[in-house]
Amino acid sequence: MEKINGLPKSKVLKKLENDNDYYGEFGKNFLSNSNIYDLLSNPASYLEETKETVAFKYGKAFHELMMFGKTSHDAFVDASTRSTKIYKEALLNSNEEILLLKKEYDDLTSLVEIGKNHKIIKPILEHENVSFEVPNVSMLTDNKLFWKCKADIVTDYAIYDLKTTQNIKSFERSSQTYNYDAQAYIYSTMFQKEMVFLVFEKGTGMVGRFDVTQEAYERGKKQSRRC
Repeated sequence: MEKINGLPKSKVLKKLENDNDYYGEFGKNFLSNSNIYDLLSNPASYLEETKETVAFKYGKAFHELMMFGKTSHDAFVDASTRSTKIYKEALLNSNEEILLLKKEYDDLTSLVEIGKNHKIIKPILEHENVSFEVPNVSMLTDNKLFWKCKADIVTDYAIYDLKTTQNIKSFERSSQTYNYDAQAYIYSTMFQKEMVFLVFEKGTGMVGRFDVTQEAYERGKKQSRRC
């Protein structure tokens, strides 16, 4: 039986299904794509715990609604901005670091509705052998350290990652900025499947499918070897 850091791989994967373990202390035993991003963009923050942001909360809720039809991140407040008294009081009375504004929550639920009925997305979500939020671990480089990942959508023939963006036309350019090349290399290598990004533009509901090029995989491979 294969063991990862002294534990059976099956037990490790089971624990990583839980977000608290994946992002918490247990998950810190493994490298991930976010470590590469921190190392390349802000080395001082390498391995530091990151604070929740509006973009993260929006994205997490969007992912959960798209894949599972429900979310644990649906707390929102009917305030115009986060500087209002209404928002500050609601945040104080909640257990959240950040609350979505109602207009943000309305936008993401509208985006989910568009996505679930889109001609590109709908067949993937309804694939007969589809799985959601599937963790994996592997030793990718020569430094003897294990890496982790969690694929949004896994089918027989590909893995898919859901992204939201303000501007879908600039996604290919921003994919290098946000280290999506390394993410594609890590995920594709671990699952031995092609990686595809499914991108949703906030506000307009535009949807795009972006296949990963061989050049992008090679860039990602080089980036991952810097950890």
